[in-house]
Amino acid sequence: MTEENASNGSSTSRRRFLTITAGTIVGTSALAAGQETTTESAAPEPVESYRFGGEVQAWQGRAPEAIADTENPTLELEAERVYEVTWENLDGQPHNWAFRDGDGNDLAVIYPNVESGTAGEGTTTEAATATTAAETTTGEMTTVEAPEDAIEQTEQISEEGATQTFHFVATEEIADYYCPVHPNTMVGEVTVQSGDGTTTTE
Repeated sequence: MTEENASNGSSTSRRRFLTITAGTIVGTSALAAGQETTTESAAPEPVESYRFGGEVQAWQGRAPEAIADTENPTLELEAERVYEVTWENLDGQPHNWAFRDGDGNDLAVIYPNVESGTAGEGTTTEAATATTAAETTTGEMTTVEAPEDAIEQTEQISEEGATQTFHFVATEEIADYYCPVHPNTMVGEVTVQSGDGTTTTE
């Protein structure tokens, strides 16, 4: 009887300890590897990063080189991979970002921890540039699903020079990306290669 009570007390203390510490250090890779569930909004390192300029006429591709100096460039993605987008407001008009399926429905694939900042004209913030340069160092590609708390659209920003950085999960349902405020001009196609090597366009 005494051993059972001692065991229960130890188990309760361990659960309490894990509950307290998990909220404090949930961002570390050691904890993430040791737990079955992780914070939904914690995005893995992106496999590729994109930079855009946003203005009413069109999304302006900036980086990588494949989309540079292109209006509303097509994004070629792999399903179940995490990507990063950083865009800068070029004209002081309200803009935001969303992904749609072939039927025009917004898709909840964007991680909710969207970051915003301010940059000089025609530049991005140092933080955004540093994130763009990040590479996966594990050597292995893991597939992911959109987190349960994923959002359909980012918040609007209307300050010229302001930037927004977010991560998203590429899914085979994505047909295009667009600015919900200017859906007729700021819209670009997305092609997604599935795990079996086929390419889908909705």
